Amino acid sequence: MTQIHTLCMMALIAGFFALAVIPAGAEQTGNSGSEINWYSYEDGMKKIRESEKKGYLHFYTDWCSYCRLMDEKTFSDADVAGYINANFIAMRVNAEQEQDLAESYRVKQFPLNWFINSNAEPIGNQPGYIPPEQMVQMLKYVQTDGYETMNFGEFMEKQDN
Repeated sequence: MTQIHTLCMMALIAGFFALAVIPAGAEQTGNSGSEINWYSYEDGMKKIRESEKKGYLHFYTDWCSYCRLMDEKTFSDADVAGYINANFIAMRVNAEQEQDLAESYRVKQFPLNWFINSNAEPIGNQPGYIPPEQMVQMLKYVQTDGYETMNFGEFMEKQDN
């Protein structure tokens, strides 16, 4: 019985220390529960200019059911989170709390997903819910500059070959 008690205590202590050393990483905005390193808009745009990575800008509201679905399905998907973290600076903006910013990006529906080039300039947007499989393909399309030479449908056809 003493050995079991000792093992349980060691496991609890090890777990505590493991959690204590996990880096906080980027500023977390919202409570999506995902593994994506979300930045505020200001910090994200600064980071894009410094890193020369492209940006992913997600506008949402608290009452939007499709926004919550993206949190639950798309952003919690390991492939999506991994690809975004490796290749993009991800920014998350509550459009009701930052109305001026939402207006500057012509946000009229939710969610609205903007892609930003490495000079911190808008490339284009995709409104609405994006399922995980499609999101990974869109991210690849933007990250590889496919949008410069073909439309998304053509890009997808090339991926199938």
